[in-house]
Amino acid sequence: MDSAGYSGTPLQMYEPHDLYVKIGDEARLFCEAFVGRIDLPDAYNEVHWKRMEHNGSVKPPERFQVTNKSREDNEILGSHLLIRGVRREDFGQYTCQISNTWFQSVDTSVWLREIVPYHDESQDKTAYKQILLVFAAVILSSLTLVALYLRFGLQVRVIWKDSFCRQETNDGKDYDALVCYDDRDSDFVLGMLVPKLETLYDYRCITHHLGSIHGNFGTEWSAVLKGPAQHSRRLLVVLSPSILHDSWTSAALYEALHALLTIHNKIICIALQPLPKCDPTKNAQGESLSTLLHAVHLVEWRSEGYCVGMGDRSREHKRFWASVRLHLPPHRYSRQAVSLKQELNQMSVATTGSRVNVCTAVGTSKRGTVLTNSHESLEVLV
Repeated sequence: MDSAGYSGTPLQMYEPHDLYVKIGDEARLFCEAFVGRIDLPDAYNEVHWKRMEHNGSVKPPERFQVTNKSREDNEILGSHLLIRGVRREDFGQYTCQISNTWFQSVDTSVWLREIVPYHDESQDKTAYKQILLVFAAVILSSLTLVALYLRFGLQVRVIWKDSFCRQETNDGKDYDALVCYDDRDSDFVLGMLVPKLETLYDYRCITHHLGSIHGNFGTEWSAVLKGPAQHSRRLLVVLSPSILHDSWTSAALYEALHALLTIHNKIICIALQPLPKCDPTKNAQGESLSTLLHAVHLVEWRSEGYCVGMGDRSREHKRFWASVRLHLPPHRYSRQAVSLKQELNQMSVATTGSRVNVCTAVGTSKRGTVLTNSHESLEVLV
């Protein structure tokens, strides 16, 4: 073809493809055609970009930049349409029209489209499954930790207290616990509580029975317990109807606890029976029975299923001893000492087994000879 005399319709040189961009990105459209060369003084070629809409075509906005380029001695004419910061209204069809001197033209169309994120439902299902698995694992782990804490948490706290808490040995006090009780509860105190605390757990105890004290708790108890309490790290009181003169009411219990709190600031109360219903009414000082119960460490004893000589094999009794030990002073002792004390305790139980009914529940009125490790708590019950 003789390009110097070509006067036909411009020939498209480049076939554009649809362009996919994101909102805010830069888009560049391009078209190119062969227009030839005509040796006329007024010969000229033109390029126009248009945007196609439903009701026709419109010129691109002024913010669009059009750059025309020619090559091969102006025989090939091309054009770039640059869009910076693409907006949503910029998406659509664009037409590049290249015309020659004879008003002949060629149109090149191209689409500017928005990139749509690929949505894979299978990946979503996999992600949901993974989230459910993680959630189930967290729930299962939490339930396992809660179950382990409910089963072994108390024992772990006791071991931690005895192993790492600061010992109370240099406080000038001679005893770990002052144990107060009524004569009618001596089987429980002298037959099981004190011997086990002394022989198995190596606590030094002193006992004091309050059965002969009658009248006002505040004046009588304070007078007889103030001295021994000053030499004891804990005040351990066995609560029962007998120690309250058979008045197992919230008022009597309030009076007793109020008197005990004036004697010692670290009190452990062992309740042999369920406590009476607390009266929510507060006195002039803003105190109630619930307030005083929160100020002491309350441990409930359940005699069901306990047999002398059989040990504390039930879960409730293990929790009882762990609860009592948790509030007693920290104790360091070696495994060898513990095993030796366990053997001595078993020998003692075996020796007394011939004299005591093996399955007699602690807390009844049976009496027998009791030996303790502390000379101050040595008593013979008739």
